Amino acid sequence: VLAASNGSFVVDTAGKALIDLSSSAKAPDNLPTVTDQSGLKVQFNHQALPANNVHFVQVVLAELAAKQFVVSNMVLPPTSSELDVHLTGQPYLVKFNLESNNPRGQAGTFLATITSLKRQNIVPAQYVDVRVDGRAYYQ
Repeated sequence: VLAASNGSFVVDTAGKALIDLSSSAKAPDNLPTVTDQSGLKVQFNHQALPANNVHFVQVVLAELAAKQFVVSNMVLPPTSSELDVHLTGQPYLVKFNLESNNPRGQAGTFLATITSLKRQNIVPAQYVDVRVDGRAYYQ
């Protein structure tokens, strides 16, 4: 589900807005929601997101779920090509780079970083940034 400035829409894997949820339609409960903060105006039956962005979100969700991380929400901030993922029960968010063709690598960098930080009893207060391939920054 893509929550845009003009409503919420179910988006297919190709990024096309298939169902306008502002009508009486209801999205299935198992669909993740991505909130767009860029001011995007989505039109029913038109391209809403690039297909590679949809794929990126799907891969990140799968990688995090495999390690028992629960995503509370995802945001496309006004800055370009960024995906911010908020995890349930965590004070920080994870910043991903949508322009990278390596969502699995970025998710792996996050998982390795957070495992290392846990061993040191460190919990990031604001974010873990994995937008640069092979590197992680936290605050």
